[in-house]
Amino acid sequence: VNLGNSSGAEHWYREAVYTRGLTPDLKIFNSLMRAAGKAGDAVGTEHWYKEAVYKFGLTPDMHVFTNLIFSATSRGNRSGAERWYREAVHTHGLTADIGVFDKLIRAATMEGDYASAEDWYREAVRTCGLAPNIHIFNSLISSAAGSGNMTGAMHWYREAVNRFDLRPDLKMFSGLIGGFSLKGNLSIAEDLYREAVHTNGLIPDIGTLNSLIFAAADGLNQSGAEHWYREAVDKYRLTPTMRTFNCLMFSSGGKNMSGAEHWYSMAVSEFGLTPNVKTFRCLIFNAAHTGNQTGAEYWYRESLHTLGLRPDIRFFNHLIFAAAGNDGNQSGTEHWYREAVDAFGFRPIAGTFEPLIRAATMSGNMTGAEHWYHQAVLYDARLDMGIFNSLISCAVLTNQMKRARFWFDKAVSLGLEPDVQTYHFMIRAASRRGNLTAAEEWAERLTATNVEPDVFIYASLTSAAANAGNLSSAEGWLQRCSEKGLRPDGFVFLPLVMEASKRADLATATRWYNEALAAGATLDIRFFNYVVKALVGKQDLEAAIVWYSRASDQGIEPDREMFDSIIGLAVARDDWEMAEEFLGRAAELGIEPQGMARTVLINAAAQRAFLAITERALEQKDMDGAEMWLSISAEDGFQPAAASLSRIVVAAAGRGDAAQVARLCREARVRGLRLDDEAAAALTQAFGEEAAGELLED
Repeated sequence: VNLGNSSGAEHWYREAVYTRGLTPDLKIFNSLMRAAGKAGDAVGTEHWYKEAVYKFGLTPDMHVFTNLIFSATSRGNRSGAERWYREAVHTHGLTADIGVFDKLIRAATMEGDYASAEDWYREAVRTCGLAPNIHIFNSLISSAAGSGNMTGAMHWYREAVNRFDLRPDLKMFSGLIGGFSLKGNLSIAEDLYREAVHTNGLIPDIGTLNSLIFAAADGLNQSGAEHWYREAVDKYRLTPTMRTFNCLMFSSGGKNMSGAEHWYSMAVSEFGLTPNVKTFRCLIFNAAHTGNQTGAEYWYRESLHTLGLRPDIRFFNHLIFAAAGNDGNQSGTEHWYREAVDAFGFRPIAGTFEPLIRAATMSGNMTGAEHWYHQAVLYDARLDMGIFNSLISCAVLTNQMKRARFWFDKAVSLGLEPDVQTYHFMIRAASRRGNLTAAEEWAERLTATNVEPDVFIYASLTSAAANAGNLSSAEGWLQRCSEKGLRPDGFVFLPLVMEASKRADLATATRWYNEALAAGATLDIRFFNYVVKALVGKQDLEAAIVWYSRASDQGIEPDREMFDSIIGLAVARDDWEMAEEFLGRAAELGIEPQGMARTVLINAAAQRAFLAITERALEQKDMDGAEMWLSISAEDGFQPAAASLSRIVVAAAGRGDAAQVARLCREARVRGLRLDDEAAAALTQAFGEEAAGELLED
């Protein structure tokens, strides 16, 4: 028996009883039952019990029932173990020891029956007066932690340490650390780790440190996960497991594909570990969430064809997410859906339908989005608020406001609670229509819930007020945003700058721009484009260039719209030199202003040519020749520079040729050219201030 040789024990039993005719006692049957139990032979254990009781008429003692209970629990037969306990205690009046209760408590906890485990504990301690051992508390802590009941787990920890003065072992701390890690409470898990290692002098194992790595990873704390990995490998020389690396890969939260691939390579190449389904799920997740659709598909094929692993539905959820991308690739998402459902026979879940609905939303396909919703209902997928948010978003994007309200009401009717994103979409819907009243009604409805508004809510409200032309209301919502302790970013200030610019109220636009800078808001080119457009309306090229420079000072690269505005204004102001300069700046950035480049280049070249021809004609005192070139420019559709016309006017005024001067001034008015100061002075000197004023009228 002590050697675990069950058949040898049976041989000597038969030798004693059947060969030599000896009568066995209870001690022999206890040994035989223990041998069968060690061999995992539950049938054999019960056989020897019946042999002892029914064949030889022996009265079983607690050792017999302990063997029966241990045998039953070892093969997961909890009901059998409890039956043997009742027979021992209630039928035979025997008293169980703490080891029996340890097995019964562990059997209950293995099935997640925390209430029954507590009942067995109370029977052991209160009814039987037994002192519990560390193993019982470890089982109770493990059960409570596994069910997420960390209050209960800490109760049993204090019961063990404070009431029964037991010294906690590593298993106890591991159960607590693991439980708090699963709850995402890294700080408490770290405190318990320090208590285990520094206060109690325990040496951690890789399982304990894996729990800390998991907790850090679950909170997307990449540096924290790597710290605990270093603690395990560098400080304690522990060998990491595949779970270690899976957690490290997940810790980037889908933001660091190269990091995930680094940990994968280390696990496989350096430690010789075999990747599992969770490994590839992490890799596909990281690829999908970094927009790397090709990478996601590569790791899927690698898991399937190279290692022969069978994927799960979450593989496909990530692949569908990757296919959806930022442009709503509906054919790609549907391909992976069909692969999951048709090729592998998986039953789709909520996480499957969410990216399908999102892809349809990004494509503005309301019919498609609603189709996938109905498919989710058909498969009895758990509908969450994220799915309804996508449906509401699609309705808003496609200007189907009644559908947005329908899906909002549908979510509420199903008992779901709208979140801050839901209210953001509804306020945004009202904002797009310029319906400030409806936007503010949604804001009031939000206030009546437990949902805390975020900065995007206030951005939508300022936008709604600005779109309605109500700047004072927009300023009020910005003020409330600050009062809530939220830091308004650029998109909160933008509607104020936009509306002020539309009104050509440049002082107000500038004030809000300065407030945005003072608040440390992140600005984008739209701030500057709105103001520059307002300056175009005022024909203020100099100020427009100042705002262009402000954008550059903020490290913001100008876009085509900015160049279109400034070049167009320069052309309208007949400042072809400035137009050409900004065309050059645009070219340096690889931007071709819409419809402007050819016009500016041709006119700039033509102006320089006409200016040179005009100057040469004037040097030769050929006034008729100079005017002829002006006529040619008009016939060819070129706009001469104001400088060319001004030079001819100066020459004509110097000759006192009032008729020619009058003709040239009319030409300037027709062409929309402004004569320069030198021409105005020449006219005043030749014909007097009053006559010069009439000639320069308009």
